[in-house]
Amino acid sequence: MSFSSPPHENIELSSDKNDDVESTALHLVLNSLKTNWTNPSIKRLTDGLSNNLFAILPSSKESDNKKDRGVIVKIYGNNSDLIVDRKEEIRFMLHLAQFQMASRILLTFNNGFIYE
Repeated sequence: MSFSSPPHENIELSSDKNDDVESTALHLVLNSLKTNWTNPSIKRLTDGLSNNLFAILPSSKESDNKKDRGVIVKIYGNNSDLIVDRKEEIRFMLHLAQFQMASRILLTFNNGFIYE
C-alpha cells in the first residue's frame, strides 16, 4: 500500500536529556509547522527508557481556535532503531491515521517525528 509521506526536515535532534533539546524541538515546530504561534509552551511528557516526548501547546489566546491544537515531538532514543523498525512504525501510523485510528504525522526528521 502507498501512503503520502509527511514533509521531512533533514535535522537530527539530540536525545540527551537537557534543556537544549527542548528549545531545538520548539524551534523546529515553530519554523516548520506552527509559524503563527507566538508564545507556545513546551512540556516533557516522559523520561522513558528510550524515546523523548514533548508536548508543544499554543498559548491560551491561540488555543481558543479549536483547530489549532498542540503537537507531540517524538525523538527516538539512541540505538532504539535496533529494536524498532522506524520506517515501518511511520508507515503503520500513516495507514491507521487514514481511518482515524492513530494520530496524524505532521512532519518527520532524521531521528523522530511530530504528530497531532
